[in-house]
Amino acid sequence: MVIHNRNHHNAATSLNFRMEAMKTFARPLDRQLDEALRIKYSQADIVMNSGAEWRLDAIPRANFTAPELERRRAARR
Repeated sequence: MVIHNRNHHNAATSLNFRMEAMKTFARPLDRQLDEALRIKYSQADIVMNSGAEWRLDAIPRANFTAPELERRRAARR
């Protein structure tokens, strides 16, 4: 939020932040997956928890075309 304040609000000093729990999770991995999906499918103009401050590039994702998916499914049978 500090980086967002600096970049988008001219480092304003009189800000009030409010946070509330949206969900609870039994396992940390469940929370991390939920958070990752919320960020990925967010319609927000500015994503404040992009993870960009922790790494330079996005984690590569495997994308398969429909024929490739069918070939992989057939190979598993």
